[in-house]
Amino acid sequence: MLDQLQLTPSEKATLIAALERALLVAAKARSVDHGLLFQVLALRDAPDSALRELRELLNVIQATPALEFFDHAYQCALGNWEDVNFRFLVQWLISRGQQVGAKQTVNDVARYLKSETIEVTAILAIDGFGVERNIELGEYELVVWNDVAMTDTKWHVAACGLFGGKTPTAAVIQRHEIQRVHVRPWDSPGPNVPLSIEPALDVLRCVTAVAGAGFRLLYYWFEPPEWAPWAVSRSTFGVDSTAIARPVELDEVVVPLLLESASRLLESDESNRLRLRVPLDRLNRSYLAGMRSVDKAIELGIALESLYAPAKLSEGIAFAVRTRAARFLGGSPDERRKIARTLRDVYDLRSRAVHAGRFDAVGAPKKWRDEALVLQVLEEGQRVVGQSLIKVIREGEPNWEEFDIGNAEPTSATIDAVQPGSPADPQQAAGR
Repeated sequence: MLDQLQLTPSEKATLIAALERALLVAAKARSVDHGLLFQVLALRDAPDSALRELRELLNVIQATPALEFFDHAYQCALGNWEDVNFRFLVQWLISRGQQVGAKQTVNDVARYLKSETIEVTAILAIDGFGVERNIELGEYELVVWNDVAMTDTKWHVAACGLFGGKTPTAAVIQRHEIQRVHVRPWDSPGPNVPLSIEPALDVLRCVTAVAGAGFRLLYYWFEPPEWAPWAVSRSTFGVDSTAIARPVELDEVVVPLLLESASRLLESDESNRLRLRVPLDRLNRSYLAGMRSVDKAIELGIALESLYAPAKLSEGIAFAVRTRAARFLGGSPDERRKIARTLRDVYDLRSRAVHAGRFDAVGAPKKWRDEALVLQVLEEGQRVVGQSLIKVIREGEPNWEEFDIGNAEPTSATIDAVQPGSPADPQQAAGR
């Protein structure tokens, strides 16, 4: 099979000559107006009006037996199927030729035809935080956006940013060695089960918990080696127009904890990851809420309940959450009391946000009219949730019912003495 896909010397020479002529007239691939793309569309939709040199290049490709490999086929990579055809090859040849010249480009095609495998890189581009240096995280790498190779796909992402699109600040990448597979539609290509991006998101979720930095998904694609004529499809994620990803630069101090946390989460069993993704994602959403404090309070409330009250409690859930958190995180008596008070306030804000859509409705304490104080309480709540998640990831989650029994001694070192059901319990007064 591989012998049938080799280019003969004469076929190489003919293809090089046709490509050289096309390069003299074809628009640049990396142009703001996508000139090459429109020229290839003309080749498809109105061939008589297309550039003569492009038509000649297409004719040479169609007359080369080894290149029939590209006609009406799917390229298959990790459950992703991309259509390729002769016009795709025209576009790739010109784009590559504009970078390295016609002779090297044709040699690249010959190399591709002989290859049984290629290396593709899964790239998940995000914004919300940046990194000063690339960080190895097992099979994943958290990289500076500017360190991602400038390919056609990355160029298009950058061009989108020029016209009001979202510009990434970092990326998570993962490299894969895959079989070079072309399948015709009539050959039953098989099920389309794309590679899950959840493990890559787990890495980013750990950044949120460790560094207190929210992130948004922007783009996702498989990048082939530069010499491989491989079709790239870029997935674009919808971004909530109310979400604000405030730029945060990761401090080198957090890197060791991030490495450990990401490693432990990725190595844990699936049921544990599924459960922790709920509070991790809600914590991330709280950071993306920006100045929408009501949304931030609601997301934090969900994160706290999901983490500290996985079993449905009939009553006293707010008391259970802050009590468990104070005891679980430990520290000095003053530190435990501070944690309990913070989560009492966070949960009070959460309840008022849910039931009234505001913090300063009739009957609310006067202190909640102070926006700066509300923001301070919510930010402290985010830190407590992040610390809690990191401890659970690193040390495992206790059985909370057994934890309550083993830590049932009522001492002033745990929380301020507000019991569920008492008039002083704000959640009970708010209907919780």
